[in-house]
Amino acid sequence: MSYLGASQSGGGISTITSSSKDLNDDRWHNVTLARDGRKSVLSVDQITASNIFQGDNEDLNLDGVLYVGGMKAEHHGRFHKTATRNFRGCLQGVIYGSTNILVGAEPGITGLTIHGKVSFKCRSRPNSIISCTNPNLSLRIPCRGLSLANYFLTARFQFRTYIKEGLLVSFIAPQIKFYLFLSNSALVFEVSAVNGSKTELKLGSNLDDGEWHLLTLHFAGSIIRLGLDGQEKTKHVNNSWLITDSMNKVRPKIFLGQERRGNAKKSSFVGCILDLKIQNRKITFKDLRSRDTQNAISKSCLLRNRCEPNPCKNGGKCSQDGKQYYCNCDHTNFEGKICEISFYKPTCEQYKSMGLQGSNFCLLDSQGVGNPYTALCNATNSSRTYTVITHNKMAETTVGNAKLDFSGSFYKHDITYTASSGLNQIKALIQKSKHCRQYVRFNCFGSKLLNAPRGPSHGYWLSRDGSRQEYWGGAEPGSKKCACGMTHPPSCAVKTRFCNCDVLGETWRVDAGYLSDKRTLPVTGFLFAKKSKRSKFALGPLECWGHVDEQFEQKTNREQKQNKIDYRLKKACPTARIVRKQLTESTLPTETPEMAALSSKSTPCKAENATYQRCQNPISNPVENTSNSTGPGSGGDQKNMSLNSSDETATAARMYNKVKGDKLSAVAIIMISTALMMFIALFIVLDRINRKYKSPFPCKYIVAPKIHVGE
Repeated sequence: MSYLGASQSGGGISTITSSSKDLNDDRWHNVTLARDGRKSVLSVDQITASNIFQGDNEDLNLDGVLYVGGMKAEHHGRFHKTATRNFRGCLQGVIYGSTNILVGAEPGITGLTIHGKVSFKCRSRPNSIISCTNPNLSLRIPCRGLSLANYFLTARFQFRTYIKEGLLVSFIAPQIKFYLFLSNSALVFEVSAVNGSKTELKLGSNLDDGEWHLLTLHFAGSIIRLGLDGQEKTKHVNNSWLITDSMNKVRPKIFLGQERRGNAKKSSFVGCILDLKIQNRKITFKDLRSRDTQNAISKSCLLRNRCEPNPCKNGGKCSQDGKQYYCNCDHTNFEGKICEISFYKPTCEQYKSMGLQGSNFCLLDSQGVGNPYTALCNATNSSRTYTVITHNKMAETTVGNAKLDFSGSFYKHDITYTASSGLNQIKALIQKSKHCRQYVRFNCFGSKLLNAPRGPSHGYWLSRDGSRQEYWGGAEPGSKKCACGMTHPPSCAVKTRFCNCDVLGETWRVDAGYLSDKRTLPVTGFLFAKKSKRSKFALGPLECWGHVDEQFEQKTNREQKQNKIDYRLKKACPTARIVRKQLTESTLPTETPEMAALSSKSTPCKAENATYQRCQNPISNPVENTSNSTGPGSGGDQKNMSLNSSDETATAARMYNKVKGDKLSAVAIIMISTALMMFIALFIVLDRINRKYKSPFPCKYIVAPKIHVGE
């Protein structure tokens, strides 16, 4: 039983569900609902559940109409009621406040309106309900030899169930077999003859909704009439002469459920049957009693709905049989027994353990909420797998190409990441990764960066929460230093400064290194003083690797040794299969001229006419530098990073294009060579023709004027 609380506008929807009690057992139950402000308490036979309702509905303001037992169909959507039918059963003592609502309803007192057919007598039905709880049920229904009249088989009863499959009635005769069963929530009547012919008639859908459904079957001669809830279908049966054979009417066997145990292709019906009639004879509970406990049935409708409340999470569809429930996670972004695990993994490390190779764009879900985003997974390194997220400032940017902040003192550059699901997904990625870093570089000309040690700073980078950070890449958090200031003694351009750029002059200088404090990453923006207008900065992608769970790493190592490729990779990384063949660790260069390391002592690059000249550009291919980006506190693992691993992460996409370009170049060379050979062959043929007719080649095709030469 559930109580749904909501405003008429749809806000503040909440429910209270009491599922610990079977209420469909043909007995009276006491139900109490009390509401005080936003708190509501629902009690069913001393079992209590409560909830706090959100929204502004502290007062239970009724609109002047109170419905008992149901409401009009057009009002279902208004009150967010999903059930398609109103209550069917008996009610007594319905009290609202201190008023018994049902008193005066029968004589028709003014103010009370009755809709539909309402009886004011609760009639009991002894021995009319049969509860079937065993999916292997096989009970023979007593039946004498059938008459030789035209009517061959009739059945009429009501049923209700929460299971979409189940055999209701089996009819076995020497020449023919009939089966009445549920298949995929539809009613099916099947006729099978000894010669192998079959006739099937289907009717209805969604019959596993737990509601009562009226079934009628009328089989006379070769015509089947199947009825369900007022609808009816008719069909002619093939080989009707087999059906009307008198042998089939002498000693037929009719079973409730399977025809016999151990020889059934379908599970028996699990649910409730009401007013069972076979061959116009009422079959009671006493007629079906069995000493076999496996075939035990009960008088009460003990129907358990394992899918209410829905145990499947995140939109999973629940189904059930007589023993347990199942969750279908198709058409969701989740998997697991109850669809509780996101289909997409939180980091690229998981995809590496599933068989990912090379560099591929994959869908990740670091939060596990089913809303994936795209990231580059670089699995070209054998010892680690990088998760790479780019942003809108990947190219080198001039400081002055931005607007001033509200104070008018700083140029502000905002960083927007390509993770479409937002910053929360990136935070979750960082939390679940063992290491994360971002390469940052500042090329200064006539401007300062941190202005250390005196201050104040002329440049800041903004952390994930937007707070200003006064240190630069390669330095310890909060140190107010750059990478060159972390060595002992400092290796900056001037020994008394902690950054190369804090030395003023008409010379281009560089401060660069990795930021690796997971508590502040990713970088969300930059602030630079107005004097830095001509300077330039660049920010590399966010790179994360490793996993904080050591057990996961051990499991990953075992899976990698098995060298198995998980089928889910095709959905998570659509291009993985193609790129894996083209881009592997052996195809990546260990070092190229453009991957040169950045020196800690920036080599001055003299500017001509105060214009920028490109010196070193490590941000386009972030390279690990032990002297300039690995000082104390800069992330212990950075010191051991190889040149190849850092290059691979930043250049994976470009290398993929390079491989494609190399293939195109080879094709072009082959085509040009073929054309050249054909031209040479044509020239030889023409030359032989010219020699045969004793005509010089040029004059054969070019008419030259005759020139008279004197003696």
